[in-house]
Amino acid sequence: MTARGTASRFLTSVLHNGLGRYVQQLQRLSLSFSKDAQTSRGVSE
Repeated sequence: MTARGTASRFLTSVLHNGLGRYVQQLQRLSLSFSKDAQTSRGVSE
């Protein structure tokens, strides 16, 4: 098996398991929290 075939199988299994949706939710949460963080004040203003 090539690395390319393994990666596509892994991505397919992740999408079918619904973990892709969970990761997207985590990204949204991290973005909403980073708006209040002191380190990102310059970015949000």
